[in-house]
Amino acid sequence: MATRTGEKLLYEDISYIIRGACFELYKKFGGDFKESMINKALVKELEYKGLKVNSQKKINIFHRDEKIGVYVPDIIVEDKILIELKVKPFLTKEDDRQFWRYLESARYKLGFLINFGSRKLEIKRRIYDKARKSEFASIRFYNSTDPRQSASKNMGFIAITTSIILSLLILVIAAVLGSSAFLTRFNNLDFYHKKTSYFLARTCLEYARLKLAENINYAGNETRILDLYQCSILPIESLPPNKIIKSRAQVSGAATNLKLTVNGSGLSTVFLEEVVKF
Repeated sequence: MATRTGEKLLYEDISYIIRGACFELYKKFGGDFKESMINKALVKELEYKGLKVNSQKKINIFHRDEKIGVYVPDIIVEDKILIELKVKPFLTKEDDRQFWRYLESARYKLGFLINFGSRKLEIKRRIYDKARKSEFASIRFYNSTDPRQSASKNMGFIAITTSIILSLLILVIAAVLGSSAFLTRFNNLDFYHKKTSYFLARTCLEYARLKLAENINYAGNETRILDLYQCSILPIESLPPNKIIKSRAQVSGAATNLKLTVNGSGLSTVFLEEVVKF
């Protein structure tokens, strides 16, 4: 999967396995167990899925080339992804800021801050390099006599005016085409719902791949419940030397249909595509 800027998702395959494992545990345990028990369960689940996991690894923290302490993250996966677990009613901004500091100090690019204690499983995926760049890029200093400042204000005014005009234009077009159908289409394409449905469908694909690894005769044709959502695995198709796994998920009208072709022997990915319908 690529991001909206066309970049490949960092550690994509590992990330989806981690998410899938978390949903499996949340479905079974919810937020009713202590953090230490969730930690042990997640370690076992990730190892079961074939990942290399290091729990309670000690990481030395340095300042000006001198060791000032030790940071012990909850879990490190494949020596690439740092995971911090929480079991609390909700994550706070301070939790997020603290996690950024952990990620920076540990010198890992990617981390997951996961909260099992909330009403819905909270998973925050953070890439430190991008965050650091955007943080510094957002800082600007202006002199009161700097002509760029007034130019910026003019550009802002133009942008607001343009936005208003475009909004009015959309309303006019909606009225002409039939506002109900037109606006419903925009709601159905809501990015958040689409992203969630894609993740659910991808999770079902990875689940089916794991089932095939356990039993090459696994036939699929089942529905998986993930927290408040669900995804469907269609019947597995054989196209020697490959197998084809299909999954479907829908969230608030945003549907995703995925087709994964894997090698029949090693189950490695041959081709992954999203299709309009099966």
